[in-house]
Amino acid sequence: MRRRPDGVEDEFRGILRTDKDIATTLKQLGREFLSLILSEGSIRLRRIVWMEAHRIPELRKAFYEVGRVRMIARIATYLEEKTCQGMSAVTHSRITSEQLLDSLIGELLRRAMLCIEGVTTRERNLRVKIAVEAFLRAYRPVTKTGVVARP
Repeated sequence: MRRRPDGVEDEFRGILRTDKDIATTLKQLGREFLSLILSEGSIRLRRIVWMEAHRIPELRKAFYEVGRVRMIARIATYLEEKTCQGMSAVTHSRITSEQLLDSLIGELLRRAMLCIEGVTTRERNLRVKIAVEAFLRAYRPVTKTGVVARP
């Protein structure tokens, strides 16, 4: 279980480079994140963990910490750096990172877990576009004159 998330973390580390445009970066992150979360293997693993979590506390803890907690930390660090660069106005990076991931996932994970109709690439891309645009509107920096800067 540890091997796969480490590789995933390396992949996302490459995406979350602070020298790239924030909108482009978050859209790429969103597409890759949804591809990972909604993959058949990921859904199967998630079902097993959820079914066995009550019996094996170590399993649920490892699944959560190795997956979601690491991803949130990675995004939070990225957002803090972008805020320092004046490209974002995030004040609570961990909570903001959770909100971003949750807005990307939406109903898609529930549908996948319950085997309710597949998710098209078009639908994924639309979800990413809407989530990132909303994020950028909510956390765009304000200039010293009080004017909202363009993301």
